[in-house]
Amino acid sequence: MDPSEPNLMTPACASRLKAELDEMLYKLRPKLTMTYAWATTFDTPDENAQYADKVLDEYKSRVRYLKDRLRNAEIIDPVEQGKIAKGKVLFGAVVTYRIGEGKKKKVRIGGVEDHDEDKGTISYTSPLGSALMKKKAGDAFVRKGLNGPVTGKVLKVAYPSC
Repeated sequence: MDPSEPNLMTPACASRLKAELDEMLYKLRPKLTMTYAWATTFDTPDENAQYADKVLDEYKSRVRYLKDRLRNAEIIDPVEQGKIAKGKVLFGAVVTYRIGEGKKKKVRIGGVEDHDEDKGTISYTSPLGSALMKKKAGDAFVRKGLNGPVTGKVLKVAYPSC
């Protein structure tokens, strides 16, 4: 993520990242420490020690990443956003839209860390997310597509809780 971009996330996303960090620090770390100590007790470096080094480096990297993302997070409550949105798509909105004459689709606009296509959440920085921002029900939008611009229409904007 571009450091100049704000690190927006929903309360649910912040809770999920905090839970992952707690799991890593308080449950996974003691196990990794014991395994690493065992793997590096041998006099000659072997595959176990090399693998343990790699796993420990990946663990440290993920912990640093999670701490950084949470420390710099701007947590935005979708319900509060709805109170100031005046019908516009802002961060946290659930948007029902249609591309061309296709079927209706629904997405929640979240942050980079909120992104989960299986749950229908996209980032506000994604091509569709950025195209929908500040639109109202009835507005047309254009997003970047693989084969050029794609036109759609916003059908509904809502701000339910996460």
